[in-house]
Amino acid sequence: VAGLEGLELGPWRLTHPLGQGGMGSVWLARRVDGRFEGVAAVKLLHLALHGTEGQARFRREGSLLARLTHPGIARLLDAGVTPSGSPYLVLEYVDGAPIDEYVRNHRLTIPPCVRLFQQVLAAVGHAHAALIVHRDLKPTNILVTAAGTVKLLDFGIARLLDDQPGDRAALTQEGGGAFTPHYAAPEQVRHEPLTTAVDVYALGVLLYQLLSGRHPTAAG
Repeated sequence: VAGLEGLELGPWRLTHPLGQGGMGSVWLARRVDGRFEGVAAVKLLHLALHGTEGQARFRREGSLLARLTHPGIARLLDAGVTPSGSPYLVLEYVDGAPIDEYVRNHRLTIPPCVRLFQQVLAAVGHAHAALIVHRDLKPTNILVTAAGTVKLLDFGIARLLDDQPGDRAALTQEGGGAFTPHYAAPEQVRHEPLTTAVDVYALGVLLYQLLSGRHPTAAG
């Protein structure tokens, strides 16, 4: 991963890694074509996932993000393929903290915490209106900026409710186990057909955690 530093992808130059996930690494990138100043987050597919299924799933994330235009969802800015053949997505860079850290560090009482959570609901509602289920809602995928603005990230295992049966079967096979157990609905764990209810379940867990300071299944 370190060898990617300085790589130029169109007008963007990778500067340093921001993190890694199951599908790829995310880098901070700066605009270097001189047209304007700017930064973005560039998500690259892991080399180990360069097969047909991995690339198709990565492209699906880009296609889903292209359908979403909401201030509470990190925007897709561009997409392409690196010289080595790795697909990448250029995303809005969000400088923020996971929502649970934000609530804890700012010692939010219940009313402002609920108002913050309403921003999350608005973003998820926009995705659901576009027939998109996120499937991995958790604090690290919901950042809050210094201005108190929520940004929903990472649609890597999201799915369209209007997928064709064959597409849905392939997606289940590729990403069926790609969820976070602490926030996964029972039907996800049982690999049953999914609806927007899985996101509603995760949101319920998240709200409980934000208001109480602990996960609903935590001991004590």
